[in-house]
Amino acid sequence: MDGAPALFEIAGFAIATHADGALLTDASPGQPGEIVVVYATGLGATDPDPEAGEIPGAAAPLHWLDSLSISLDGEAVPAALILYAGATPGCVGLYQLNIQLPQNVPADPIIQVSMGTQSNAGSLKIAVQ
Repeated sequence: MDGAPALFEIAGFAIATHADGALLTDASPGQPGEIVVVYATGLGATDPDPEAGEIPGAAAPLHWLDSLSISLDGEAVPAALILYAGATPGCVGLYQLNIQLPQNVPADPIIQVSMGTQSNAGSLKIAVQ
């Protein structure tokens, strides 16, 4: 397994969007039960795995998907709520995590993404009401 997860940040918040592509912000936070997309890098190989510098033209899920875990304020997001984890089509080195927010998600939780024993550094939040 080859991964060193990192999330992209704006002012202490992980860059994430609503399903329509609009940025999650304090003025437009995610809601319990909503599907949001969190953007990351360093999640490792995908199936299929593009050649170095190749732009993925279609979705490609993580090869080591069983090693992925996501938590919000220390609570694991159930695997059934991780709808997609893999390459972002049209972008080199950009991954996306499509997550349905749990019904009991707290406001502005800290998000942690791990691949095996490697986790994103820091304590980024995700804008949720």
